[in-house]
Amino acid sequence: MKYDFDTVYDRHHTNCAKYDSGHTDDPDMIPMWVADMDFKTLPDIPEALSKRVSDGIYGYSTIPEEYLESVVGWMKRRHDFHVEKDWIVPTPGVVTAFHLAVEAYTKKEESVLVLTPVYYPFYRAIKNNGRRMVRMPLDLKDNQYTLDYKAFETKIIEENVKMMIFCNPHNPVGKVWTKEELKTIGDICKKHNVFVVSDEIHMDFVYAPHKHIAFYEVDPEYKNFSIVLTAASKTFNLAALQTSAAIIADEKLRNQFKKVKMSHSISDPTILGFIATTV
Repeated sequence: MKYDFDTVYDRHHTNCAKYDSGHTDDPDMIPMWVADMDFKTLPDIPEALSKRVSDGIYGYSTIPEEYLESVVGWMKRRHDFHVEKDWIVPTPGVVTAFHLAVEAYTKKEESVLVLTPVYYPFYRAIKNNGRRMVRMPLDLKDNQYTLDYKAFETKIIEENVKMMIFCNPHNPVGKVWTKEELKTIGDICKKHNVFVVSDEIHMDFVYAPHKHIAFYEVDPEYKNFSIVLTAASKTFNLAALQTSAAIIADEKLRNQFKKVKMSHSISDPTILGFIATTV
């Protein structure tokens, strides 16, 4: 199927956060503060949504089995990432999932580490939950970002870090972590009992010769102290449909996450979000 990547769409005055939120009044400035593409999504998606909307009944819905199968299938086909259906906890966005994870797996005033520079909602999830933020800067050498692993481990020990919110691939620097790098990070976190929240929402924006590797696929034991967050929203421009998934293999960890989600009455994504992801 051919897609149109040439047509320019004017998104002004469409309640578009990217253009209509007042970040700039300059009509010639291209806003790049948010990961929101200016192309239409796949034609199959609006067709499927239109069909569902035309039913005219918008009552309460359950999680479609097809949605779970789609997530499992996509991860396997695209990333050789094995996911079981019962590992999936639907959430209305990865930012919501950050907040839930911080509350579920850490306590007030405990330290949460991020590798900087990083996506700004990571900071909010830590501050909004009353946790202490620890920044570990990435090093820029020869136009490549790297992590000083010795300094990373020292920081974890000195700051008594309990959680790391990890960006894989890293936003905004564009770093694709290798299996060896992930193994080093994971083993350090395992050694010091640091829980890992791996944000993998940009996994589909990785190009040869690089390859995205899910944190779970590095070592089976990582499932005991980590969760993976993902969504179709960046890949297919579906952010407004508020659909994402927390992938949590360990049953105890999954139940902790669900408990916090329920305590805040956080709803599942809408049926339209499920359908868009399923397509």
